[in-house]
This record gives sequence, C-alpha cells and structure tokens, in this order.
Amino acid sequence: MSTLPEPCRKCSPWDGLWMETNRGLKRCDCQRGRALADLSKPALPQAPTISAKAATLATEMMAVFSFFPKEAAARSLIADELRAMCSTEAEALWLVRRMARLYQTWPGLGELRSVFCSSHRPLDGVEPCCISPFFPDGIPSEAPERPPVRYLLASSPSSKTLSGGLTQTEGMSRPLPAPRASNLGGSPEQAFSEEMKQQRQPESALALLMAYGENSGIQEGPLTNSTCEMFLVLFGSDAGALATFLEQHAALQAHVKSWDLLLSMARIHVRRALVAPGLAASK
Repeated sequence: MSTLPEPCRKCSPWDGLWMETNRGLKRCDCQRGRALADLSKPALPQAPTISAKAATLATEMMAVFSFFPKEAAARSLIADELRAMCSTEAEALWLVRRMARLYQTWPGLGELRSVFCSSHRPLDGVEPCCISPFFPDGIPSEAPERPPVRYLLASSPSSKTLSGGLTQTEGMSRPLPAPRASNLGGSPEQAFSEEMKQQRQPESALALLMAYGENSGIQEGPLTNSTCEMFLVLFGSDAGALATFLEQHAALQAHVKSWDLLLSMARIHVRRALVAPGLAASK
C-alpha cells in the first residue's frame, strides 16, 4: 500500500481523517481524503490469480494439522478458498506457514480467512464475519515480543556505561543509580547509618544494598543480580523500609556473613510487618 498524502489545513485538526462542515464531519476533499475514500470502498471480487495446482499443493501442506480433512471434496473446498483469498503463490505459502505456527489442530476455514485478513487484503473482498474463538483479542502479531527488562549492577561486564556513570542493559527504559562510594570515618555501623540518611529516596534501593555490602562484614562476595532482585521483590521501591531493616541489622553484621542469611532475615522482617497490624486490630 502506498503512503497517504499529507493532510491539508482542513483535515489536519482531525488527524487527516475528516473535515468539519456545517452539517458535521465528512471525508475531506483533498488528495488524502480521496485516497482514504477509495480505501474504504469494498473491494470488488476478482477472478483467482493463482493456479489450481499451487492451491492444491498449499492444501496438501496443511495436512500436518491434526484432524485435517482427508476427503478429496473437503480439500478441494479448502484449495478454492485459498484461490479466492490469495493474490500470489507467495501469499498462499505465507498463509500455510503462519497457520502452522498458530495452530496444532485444523481450526477450520473461518480461522484460515481470519489469519489471512490479519495481514493481507483478500482477493475476493470478503472479510471475516466472526470473532476467532482461539484468539478473541485478535490474531497475534508476527513481530517478536520484546525481551524482559533485566536490571544489572554497575560493575556487571554485560552492562553498558552511559553518560554520568549510569548503566543499563539492552532494551532497558531507565538507568539504575551507581553505588555511592563511602568515605566516612568511624566504625562500619556509623558509616552505614550515615549512608542510610543520605539514600532515603525511592529510586535508591539498589544503592542502599550496595552501600551495605561495602560497609558490612559480609564475606560471601559481591551482591549478585538474583539476590538484588529478591530484595527488590520484598521491599519494592520503598527505600525507607529497606533502610530501616538494614539499620536494624547493621549491628549484627558480625553474625551476618552471607547475603542469603540477610535475605532470610528480610523475609522474616517483611512477614512480621504484614502480620503485626492484624494482631493489633484483633486486640
């Protein structure tokens, strides 16, 4: 389909679709409006353009479906439907492959037309007359789904360094804060407490964990992505609750030597926080 002309000053306020008149909205009389009017006209049925042999071959390829008709008359009807819809042999081959990716059993002629009309204009001008029982929200798009967003630490080798020292992964919509280097003196407990006061912002939950790892006695190693994700699941974006929990356990760091143990303590902390209001109400 060719690109539509640009909207004129009369139809541009209506997204190039309509123009305002004394009697209401109507299709604009500019080049764009005339092109849209031509597109809205029902297509006139045309004679089949692909050969019966090509349609028969495409029909035989769909025998991979379970419960596909074996009778010659039924397969002849399916081949006629392919000739009625497809303008080229390439479209027929595309339809067969697309059906094989969407269904495991033969869904019927109605689904065959619905799948074809989701990307092509049928040669006979007949559009699907009912909603697909397999895909009530519409035939799925052929475009691949976007990969899920994964948060990486600033020290991860697979992250990209952005301006300002921030990092993000491929497809990531927002950067994560880099860890704050602590130059505070005194004991590790005091240094971490001061760090908590500076990091009480919703977007700094990750920085709180990294600051705790730098100032605590955890000997297990650096904070991994999976452990960080578990903390974020427990506390979400509530950096204040996370800071309170870490401050309470900063004095116990002589006994907390691993991130797994700290994560277990965090689960207990969150569970108690959820149960406590209910106990208070019952009393």
